[in-house]
Order: sequence, then structure tokens, then C-alpha cells
Amino acid sequence: MKLDQFIEQKKSSWNRLSVLVKLAEQRGLKKFNRDNLLELGRLYRQASSDLSYTKSKFKNKQITNYLNQLVARSHSQIYLPEPFNSKSILRFYCITFPDLFRHSISYILLATIIFVLSSIFACAIVKIDNSTATMFLPETIVLPIEEGLKKNQIGGDFPPSIGPILSSQIMTNNISVAFKAFAFGITLGIGTLYVLIFNGFMLGSLAAIFNNYHYDLQFWALLLPHGIIELLAIFISSGAGLILADSILYPKELKRVDALKINGNKAIKLILGVIPLFIIAGIIEGFITPLKISPYFKLIFAIFTAVSMLLYFMPRQWFKKKKKVLFTGKTQKLS
Repeated sequence: MKLDQFIEQKKSSWNRLSVLVKLAEQRGLKKFNRDNLLELGRLYRQASSDLSYTKSKFKNKQITNYLNQLVARSHSQIYLPEPFNSKSILRFYCITFPDLFRHSISYILLATIIFVLSSIFACAIVKIDNSTATMFLPETIVLPIEEGLKKNQIGGDFPPSIGPILSSQIMTNNISVAFKAFAFGITLGIGTLYVLIFNGFMLGSLAAIFNNYHYDLQFWALLLPHGIIELLAIFISSGAGLILADSILYPKELKRVDALKINGNKAIKLILGVIPLFIIAGIIEGFITPLKISPYFKLIFAIFTAVSMLLYFMPRQWFKKKKKVLFTGKTQKLS
């Protein structure tokens, strides 16, 4: 069948679906009677099938974009978001967020690789010459750390009452880093890359400083109890920023504004998902990391946090998965 014949055969049902969707957008589905609801569902399924057929058979960008937007508008009316309540919040953090994590794993892995390579680079430079640490860290941080290491003062002492204040400051700072990594995705990902590389340089140079003074065990015992969750949250946030950048650079068959809306919804959900991770990391860093216990116990606790994250993000075969993608856009009547 030729494209013109296909359009002529299908356009009446597409136009009818467009009319029903417009009514739903204006009045809501509650105003629909039973027949209109059944018709909307039937036409939506037909249009979805027509979209798949068009993509594989004709590869015509104009008709594909038209059907894609029509199906998207229909989907957003038929599959309404869940009401905001305690049950929906629980479902989001137990099912939706882990699912989004797995579906976005390529972006998160890319962010992780960039961070790790930046850390290795900075660590190698500072390992060769300790004075180069000021290339990656302010002197106001480097000099006190080195002075403390020379005096065998790892971490420093502070009263227990400072714990809540320190935890609050850490949470605020980490959430700020996450939102920057996410928001800078709109700069074609350049800002997101900067956040990753900058923080990677910081970690790598600190690791080298402690290594040069032979305090590797103490360093990782200070970092990892909260750092595993904290770094994972930063990688997820950066992955969300890269998703935004990808929608601008490679929108595929969609318009850039539509691709940005679709991927932006996905990225925002990832950001909402990491907020509790930052809160947990801040609490650990404020109350557990400063404890004067064996560094081996702290590393065991770090392993526990890593295993907990692994179990949390593992696929849950016993949950019924529903792929919910929110689309927006307007379509015109096909003539």
C-alpha cells in the first residue's frame, strides 16, 4: 500500500481521535459517556498501531510526527497520573524510581565513567607532586588537611552537638550539587560535565594527598560510609542532566521541544528520587562518619550501604510493571 492510500484510508479515524482528545483536554474524561470512552480507547490503539506501521513501512517524517503527537496526546489523557498521596509516594520510591534508574542506566554509567576518569587523572597528578593539589582544591582546604596529616590528626574533633548542624549543611550542599548537575544539562550537557569533572578532581586529589601520607585506610573509612550513597545520587542527578542534553542534541523523530518535555519529565522524576538518598548520606556523614571507631567497622558499614543500594535498584519481578511516559503537544486536524 502506498502512503497516500494509507492516509486516505486512516485519516477519518485519526481526525475523530483528535476531536475526542481535544474534548478530553477541555472537559476531562469524566464528562465522556461509555460509548465515547470505548471509542477513544479503540481509536488510540488503532493510532498506536498505525504509528508503528508508518515508522517501519514508510519512514515519512511528517506523518510520523503527526501520529506520534496524536498518540502522545491520547496517552496523556487515557493514562492520567496517580493522585498525590502517601500511597503514590510509596509506589514512586519503591517501584517507579528504581525502574527509571534501570531504564536510564546508560546515562548514569556515562556520568560515573566521566567522574571516575577525572578522579584518576587528578590522583595521578597529585601523586607525582603533592604541591599540585592546589590545582584542583583551594589552598584553604589543602593546607589544613596536610597540616593535620603531619600531626596524625585524621578528620579532626568536634562536639557531638555539631552533628545536626553539620548534617544539615551537608544535605543542602549535596542537593545543590545534584540540581546543578541536572539543570546544567540544558547547556547541551557542558555544565553537567563540568560538575562531574570538578567533583572528580576534588575526590582524586584528596585521595592522593592521603595516599602520599600513607593514610589510605583512614581516608576511605571517612569517605565511603556516606560516600557510596552520596556519589550514587550525584551520578543519577548527572545522568538526568545528560538525558536533557540528549533530548536537545538527538531528538530523533520528535521536535526538540517535545523531546525535551518527554525526557524532562523523566529527568525530574530521577531528581525527586535522589533527594532521600542525599538526606540519608547527610545523616550518615553527620552522625556516623565522625564516630571514633575502628576504620574497618566503617568500611563494613560502607559495604552494607553498597549492598542496600544494589538490592534497592535490582529488578523486582514480583511487581507488575507499567511503563508510563508522559507526552505533551498539539496536533492539527489532518486534511
